[in-house]
Amino acid sequence: MDFMKVKEKLVGPAVSIATPMKDNFEIDLDGLEYNVEYLIDNGFINGKGVIMAVAAAGEAPSLTLEERKNAMKVVAETAKGKVPLVTSAQDPSLDNVIKLAKYAEEVGYDAVQISPPFYFPVNAEVIYQFFEQISRKTDIGIMVYNTPWVNRGYNIDLKLMEKLVKIENIVSFKWRNDNEITYLKAIEKFSSKISFLDNTLSPVPAYILGARMYLAIPANFAPKYSLHIHELLTNRRYEEATKELFKLHIPYYEWINEVEKEGILGEGAIIKAPMKMVGLPSGPARPPYNFILNDKQKKRLHDILKEAGLKVVE
Repeated sequence: MDFMKVKEKLVGPAVSIATPMKDNFEIDLDGLEYNVEYLIDNGFINGKGVIMAVAAAGEAPSLTLEERKNAMKVVAETAKGKVPLVTSAQDPSLDNVIKLAKYAEEVGYDAVQISPPFYFPVNAEVIYQFFEQISRKTDIGIMVYNTPWVNRGYNIDLKLMEKLVKIENIVSFKWRNDNEITYLKAIEKFSSKISFLDNTLSPVPAYILGARMYLAIPANFAPKYSLHIHELLTNRRYEEATKELFKLHIPYYEWINEVEKEGILGEGAIIKAPMKMVGLPSGPARPPYNFILNDKQKKRLHDILKEAGLKVVE
């Protein structure tokens, strides 16, 4: 794989897509195909956006390896090279990570999202060896995902990043950091070498420093809105981009924070609810995270979507 080309392809709003389910909690593969086509038809194409499939937002932790592979394949066959594809190869087992990465390469993905090893404690050497082994045994781009919330608070620092960016397969970082100085300095120092995906509530500082992508969960149900924000950011219209973020992006995440405090956990319910409201295939979340929104929670979300100008069908 030409990793330089992969780095160049990873640009735009990165939408981590939901995995629609049937009422019996089987994956709705037809619905998944429809949603991918919907994103492509609404502008998620090469050079303008990235689709991230079967990741945490797609409930990957609740799926079997075989289900993950089936969903990955449907997305790749539907996209047909029209849009860059990233998928999650997360797993506690290094062997499974490598198997998922090889399968992703086989069916046509550009990169796999992988966090450092989780469950057991980690240090810089463990993390470096982990990614070095994956790189040696695969031929697909790697998006390193800094996940202190699952790594006992461990954050990748500048010294470790200096080593990781020299690994050929590593083409991107999905990036946030508990240390704000490290977060900013990493983008400023390494954005010429890898494609940063900003994973914060505001991508404006990241784009100023050289980031090329931002996590756009609302693109699941408002793709043109997310594409417009990226366009503003790339044209350095930062004030306008900030105002746009406050039309839907920020209110939606504010709603997420509210319902999480009210007991709605997992990513399925919070992403599938607005998708259902605009008429896209969604279905329930996979148990044990199949939380049902109450009427007040639904109304708050409904009002956010309407105020943002979206056509709500229910």
